[in-house]
Amino acid sequence: MERTRALPYLDTWFVAFVDHGRNLWWHRFTRRGFRHCFAFAFDPVGGCWIVFDPTLEGFTLRAVPGAAIDRLVTAVWAVDGRILKCRAEGRAPRRPRLFATCVTVIAHLLGVRGCAVRPDGLYRLLRRRGARPAFLRPRGDDGQDIRLVEGAAG
Repeated sequence: MERTRALPYLDTWFVAFVDHGRNLWWHRFTRRGFRHCFAFAFDPVGGCWIVFDPTLEGFTLRAVPGAAIDRLVTAVWAVDGRILKCRAEGRAPRRPRLFATCVTVIAHLLGVRGCAVRPDGLYRLLRRRGARPAFLRPRGDDGQDIRLVEGAAG
C-alpha cells in the first residue's frame, strides 16, 4: 500500500562530498575529497533548508535558513568539496541495514537503486543517474556570482 503524503515530498536534494574533519582509520580506503557525504534540500512548506548529516555518532537533522546554507556551501568549497543536485527516485529499495554508513544512508534517502560502498562510488552512481554539479565555485576573474541553484529560495 502506497503511503499518502500530507506535505509535498522533498524530491530535489543536494549531496555534498567532502573530506571529513577527522582522520579515521578507513580513510586510507577512500579517495581524497570523497571521505564523507551529507545531503540538504529546500523545504518550500517550511521556507527553510533541511540538512541531513549521517555520522558515526548518529544522524543530524536540522532546519536552517538560507544564510546558513550559504555558509555551508562556503565551508564545502573551503575543503575542495563537491555538491551534486539530485532528484529523489522515490521509495527506497529494501536492503539489509547492517552497515549504516554515510553512503548507504544517503542512497536510501534518495531511493537510489544500485550499490555504492564509498562516497566516490555514490558520486559516480548519482552522475550516471543524471545528477549535476551545483553551487559551483566562482573561478578566477570570470565574474560568476555565488548564488543558489534555480528553484531554490531562502
